[in-house]
Amino acid sequence: MVDQNQLRILRNGVETWNAWRRQAEDVRVDLRGADFHEADLIGVDLHGADLKTAVLCDVTLREASLIGANLSGADLSMGDLRGADLHEANLRGADLGLTDLRLAIFYETMILDVELSILSSRENPKICGIDDAEVVGDLVAVDMPVPRHLLAQKS
Repeated sequence: MVDQNQLRILRNGVETWNAWRRQAEDVRVDLRGADFHEADLIGVDLHGADLKTAVLCDVTLREASLIGANLSGADLSMGDLRGADLHEANLRGADLGLTDLRLAIFYETMILDVELSILSSRENPKICGIDDAEVVGDLVAVDMPVPRHLLAQKS
């Protein structure tokens, strides 16, 4: 269940949240099932956070740190994750429909049973999909077609 104190801190803004995270590095972040619909969370530090089944639809998570975050079953549809770091994140069963993933980092990220409906930039210039994402290293448990040009060779 969501930690109400943590939710209150995050709702006070990204700057407040990130300052708290720097002071409370070892605290387990529990935001399971929280509703952030249409929130502006640019640059938020949610590394290692438990966001299972969270409502993050139409949320701006540009440049966010989601390293090791549990986003399983989360609704990220119509969100803006440009430049977000999803290194080792768990996206199992997440809804990424119409989510802008340009320059997002997927390194050892679990992408399994995700909803991934994408409009090409020709169909809608405001929404570009995973074709612009940076995929480095191995994707873990991929259960969706991934175009060859996305899979970079591991150096």
